[in-house]
Amino acid sequence: MNSFNITISELTNSLSSDNIDVSSGKTTDGDTEISLKTNAAIKNVDDFLNILAVTRNGSEVRLKDIAEVEDGSKERESLSFYNGKEAIGIDILKQSNSNTVQVANAVKKELTDIKKSLPQGVKVELVRDNSTSIHDSVKDVQKTLIEGCILAVIVVFIFLKNIASTAIAGIAIPVSIISTFAAMKVMKFSLNTVSLMALSIAVGLLIDDAIVVIENIVRHLHMGESPIQAAKEATSEIGLAVMATTFALVAVFLPIAMINGLVGKFLVQFGLTVAASVLVLLFVAFTAVPLLSSKHLKSEEKEIPIIGKFLEQFNRSFDKLANSYAGALKVALEHRILVIIIPMILLIGSLFLATKLNTGFIATGDTGQLDIEASLDSSSTLNNASKITNNMEKVIKKNSNVKYIYSTVKANYVGVSQGNFNSSFTSKMKSEAPTPSGIELSAGGTQDQMTEGMAGLATALVMGVLFVFLVIAAQFESFIDPLAILLSLPLAIIGAILGLFIGNKELDMMSMIGVIMLMGLVTKNAILLIDFAKQNYNKGMDLKEALIKAGRTRLRPIIMTTLAMIFGMLPTALANGSGSELRAPMAFAIIGGLITSTLLTLLFVPVVYTYLNDFKKSFRKNSNKV
Repeated sequence: MNSFNITISELTNSLSSDNIDVSSGKTTDGDTEISLKTNAAIKNVDDFLNILAVTRNGSEVRLKDIAEVEDGSKERESLSFYNGKEAIGIDILKQSNSNTVQVANAVKKELTDIKKSLPQGVKVELVRDNSTSIHDSVKDVQKTLIEGCILAVIVVFIFLKNIASTAIAGIAIPVSIISTFAAMKVMKFSLNTVSLMALSIAVGLLIDDAIVVIENIVRHLHMGESPIQAAKEATSEIGLAVMATTFALVAVFLPIAMINGLVGKFLVQFGLTVAASVLVLLFVAFTAVPLLSSKHLKSEEKEIPIIGKFLEQFNRSFDKLANSYAGALKVALEHRILVIIIPMILLIGSLFLATKLNTGFIATGDTGQLDIEASLDSSSTLNNASKITNNMEKVIKKNSNVKYIYSTVKANYVGVSQGNFNSSFTSKMKSEAPTPSGIELSAGGTQDQMTEGMAGLATALVMGVLFVFLVIAAQFESFIDPLAILLSLPLAIIGAILGLFIGNKELDMMSMIGVIMLMGLVTKNAILLIDFAKQNYNKGMDLKEALIKAGRTRLRPIIMTTLAMIFGMLPTALANGSGSELRAPMAFAIIGGLITSTLLTLLFVPVVYTYLNDFKKSFRKNSNKV
């Protein structure tokens, strides 16, 4: 090449231009059309020898003049091992718009046929199946969904102490879930881990509106009204509050569905599924619940065998609690400054506590597999990388829980160990396998993912607050109503942090969604209080008396819905099945937030409302003077 002054680029261009098989156009004679084709494809080794490399001084220089051509194997650039034995690794990746489970099932079916035609001594082993963890996760979500529904209905039964009213409230759950499935079908959502998780999180919500309506109907029945009159009057009385709470929840979850990027793709089904489920529940609460109540509820109640006395005693104790709360609210309204200061101190304390929590993008689930990537020095050869891999495999094999090890080795890169391990294996491996010199080990997500996720969620939080304010403002004519409710939102943060701290959970994407959900739940309690207080205040009752009466009357539905949500979330918080690690932080955040925010809301919101009402009166008085 030097003697003929031939460059590498000239040689590669000659090799590509002389080895072609392309269409060269068409020719026609009027009735017949013929396709032309240029075929200069290399058929055998000798054909390479005659390729024209270059022309120098009118002479042709062919490849045989400057090179030797050999029919051999390409130098290996990678190796695969299965349990220490060399193997051929095949990765099958699904298309972005296809279903993982369907693809996996199709591949398994083909593998069954392929195995029948394999020569003796050749085996095909399935190293990784991503559909398995999906199957297990979906089953676990279905289990927690059913358990949550049962616990929520039990809570309602204890408070209503009536099988018929409990059944009417409980029927909202299956109707809402089935109708949500129809909505998911319209939106072209699949029944997957995310959408089922949304339903499991919304279990308590799926009975909320029904509880509020049925409880008010029962209250009107005890006031002496007929079933039809009670259903009509109670639904009308509570209608504004129920619509406001539902639309506030929708306003909270819609921004989650609008998040862009990686987080948005993950959460769009979550946000829209929850939003669809609560809208369906609103329809059920305003139609099926009053209709069934007017037909099947009676003012007189029969004692339930065995547990009837317990239920009566429980409800008498709760009535005493309601009276005690009314007394505490009266004291709070007389010491308003203290009631404002205490939540502020708790809020500051919770924000300080938040700095002590571990943060992450999303909790890592135990799928029984551990992936390790080891990056070697740039000077490392394939042979050296293979030796290092074998040494790492020997360490991993010391653990008796390892079912298999599959490793791929490339020059300057090693991907090691895709096996079935216990979650405790990670710490053991770290202690037994110190990183060799010149190697970097890595596993898990990236800091960029965490930053991006927390920043879409922060935006969704701000948008959610704005949407909630607009929704509530549209329901009430006075500015002080939505403002009082909006000022209660920080209360959601206090208990969420405490819940994560007690549960030893990370402040991650899922727990942040729990905080966003809490905003809707906090507004629900505040709306129930303020709406009933306004009704009595507009009838001429003193504001403080109206707030105390609202507290005593609305305490039962507030506690019922809160406990239904808490017990509905308990299976998710305590679950230990596949994918439960991902859902648990959200559940702990919601449960902790519900407990503290409910207790604080019952005193904080009425006090804030009186301050805002005083400001409103002062503003009007000064305006009249002007």
